[in-house]
Amino acid sequence: MTFSVSKLSSMENPVLFSYKDGKLKKMKAEINSKADTISTKAKTDGMYLIVNVPVPLTGLSMESQIQITKGNSKTLTPEKVPADATSKVNYVWKSSDSSVVSVDSSGVITAKKKVQPL
Repeated sequence: MTFSVSKLSSMENPVLFSYKDGKLKKMKAEINSKADTISTKAKTDGMYLIVNVPVPLTGLSMESQIQITKGNSKTLTPEKVPADATSKVNYVWKSSDSSVVSVDSSGVITAKKKVQPL
């Protein structure tokens, strides 16, 4: 069974539910955002509901040790946990000691002094 869904491609995490006898049941489905269709192999009579269910962010991960030499730069790249989290993240970067390492608004760090790793 395949359903055409207007603006399916704009949904962050579409989930298909069947509704029968007063109960909602989550169903396995294949989503084709390019064609705006959602398909299931289930043969359930009744009504269907497609819901946009955001995936919450539970954390961020990043390299545990970063080494750069004086005068060099590196971009910090945090990863969302889980990777498919739909939460928008706004990063504000700060250095605890800008005389040692500076960081710009894009997460680019620049070493200002030679220091021993912790």
